[in-house]
Amino acid sequence: VVTGSLDYTAMIWDVESGDVVDTLSGYCGVYSVAFSPDGKYVATGHFDGIFMIWNLKGHFTSDRKFVKNIKTNYRKG
Repeated sequence: VVTGSLDYTAMIWDVESGDVVDTLSGYCGVYSVAFSPDGKYVATGHFDGIFMIWNLKGHFTSDRKFVKNIKTNYRKG
């Protein structure tokens, strides 16, 4: 499971133990998160309209790395 937070992080949780397995640190509040279908990436959506893609290879160790920023045309209404 992955969750987003206003503290600029997304946390990956072990469903069985309830422990945090890894923390992805961004720069703006995270309002949406999703795993890729193959479980190798996480996308985090931020309040400023940026989506960040994270590579999770290495079983949530320090091998994970930021892959790409995607700027959207999202505008708050």
